[in-house]
Amino acid sequence: MEVGGTMDLLTLLDEAVAALKQPLRQCDIEEGWTDELRRELQEEISVSRSALRRHGQVMVRYLHPNRGSSPSSLDPREIT
Repeated sequence: MEVGGTMDLLTLLDEAVAALKQPLRQCDIEEGWTDELRRELQEEISVSRSALRRHGQVMVRYLHPNRGSSPSSLDPREIT
């Protein structure tokens, strides 16, 4: 089960990176997204993916213990 859960999470993180690599649209800019912000977020996701690949699902609670948001609900104005 852990392997499946890890793979599902890795798939979601891969999809998030793919979405962040898409060109900015006008609505993205209006919501506060910038290329720099997207690069920072991609870097953070990359670190998380590496930790998951090396250590498995047990790392999830250590990557962002206080953040319950899913990538689709992130507001770029909340990221610091």
